[in-house]
Amino acid sequence: MSDDLSSNETRDPSYKGEKKWFQPHASWLTEAAATSVPGSRSKELAAQLDTPQGLDASSLSSHQVQMFRIWNQLSSNHQLVARFRFARKPNLKTLEFVGEKLGLTRERVRQIQVRISQIIDEALEVPTSQILSELRASCGEMATEKDFQASLDKILGTCEETWDQVYAVYLEQKSDYKSTRGVRASTVARKFISEARKVLPNTKEARLIDLKTIRNVDSSFWYKYRDLIVKCLGIALLPNGSLATRDTMPMRVVDALTFLGTPATKEELSELTGLSTKTLLARLWCMDEVVKVANNMWALSSPEAKKYVGVVDMIQNILEEQGGECSVRFLRDRIRERCNVKPSSMNTFLATSQFVVSNGRARLRQNNEVKLRPLSQVIDGRLTNGAPYWTFTVQQRHLKGNSVTGFPPEFANELGIEPNSYDWVKVERPSKCRDLKVTWHLSSANGIHVGYVREALESLNCTVGQIMRLIVRHRRIEIQRHV
Repeated sequence: MSDDLSSNETRDPSYKGEKKWFQPHASWLTEAAATSVPGSRSKELAAQLDTPQGLDASSLSSHQVQMFRIWNQLSSNHQLVARFRFARKPNLKTLEFVGEKLGLTRERVRQIQVRISQIIDEALEVPTSQILSELRASCGEMATEKDFQASLDKILGTCEETWDQVYAVYLEQKSDYKSTRGVRASTVARKFISEARKVLPNTKEARLIDLKTIRNVDSSFWYKYRDLIVKCLGIALLPNGSLATRDTMPMRVVDALTFLGTPATKEELSELTGLSTKTLLARLWCMDEVVKVANNMWALSSPEAKKYVGVVDMIQNILEEQGGECSVRFLRDRIRERCNVKPSSMNTFLATSQFVVSNGRARLRQNNEVKLRPLSQVIDGRLTNGAPYWTFTVQQRHLKGNSVTGFPPEFANELGIEPNSYDWVKVERPSKCRDLKVTWHLSSANGIHVGYVREALESLNCTVGQIMRLIVRHRRIEIQRHV
């Protein structure tokens, strides 16, 4: 028997780097019967086969009868190759494994497998084509692995014999469906997935994904197979419709606030995220993406504008809609329509430096209208070298990672920070501490926020109740105990 390669070599897509062989089919069954397994291994392995005997042909479909005849004409070792190679996990075995069992080389096992496949190609060409057409009509372009197997089994009919299972796996390999993350995807679907991957953010961090970028690849395909596409891409579809690189607690909070479009209480966020209020509250205080805009009211912060989004953002939008100015009464009525904010909270926001209220009317304050007091009036003291400093008392929340608040606007101005913005300021002492995030919002009723002080406080072995100094010099900060 000659094993020479034909001149027309092609690659079988089911096996990486393995070449497919084309030889006349007439002699294959004779060759298969003549090929024996060395030693006593043939009898031992043949005994494992469940070759059907005395089956009632009337209970089988035409393709099952043909497959049964093919199976019975194969030698025992060819049947073993088919059983191990045309199998579903965990029964699928490697070429090396089958070769060791049969005492054959990896290449010889592959040749036998390809020949068995082409025998089925020739003998069952018509029924195979019909079954694959029915499978495509049933599964469409994408289906879960479970639904795909169920559709195929339904089309083939119930038969648990090995030769019928071999034909089922042969059909899976013959179809253009490939398995990805538990989803069977056609060529069209795999092309969509490939294009969608190109527009995903290249990051390991948890972040939201712009839905438009994926939808623009093919909107009709996206809406039809959304859940399966998400699974194939390995991204997360959050409870309220947003997409994220990973399903995390912060992403669920952002998803909920994006869905609502208005500030929400922790109880509302708990309902939308599926998180307990206790867990949620602990997370909200640590999220840069979220800000507290009123008593038990939380909203998104906008990274583009570096400003609060929530009640303050609503006030600004209403003022802009009214040409930059409107009555305070009209403003309160409009805000009350959009979210549950108490009148006292509204008064607190309007009393901040962000707004100018006069004669019952309100408008936005421009940055150039912000008035700063002389530094000598707002500092807590100066060092002998003239550097100004401000003091604060260490609280438990500071040691847990919360920001230090209550500094006057002049503190941010001394660091070169503009109104309604933030900047990272280097810590001169203690050394090797991360930079501090200093945020100046005109709408904040709590003054300037200084974030990420925990590391510096821990390096100084600070305890609750100690008074510390923030010294500003050359737009850098030093932290030391106040004595």
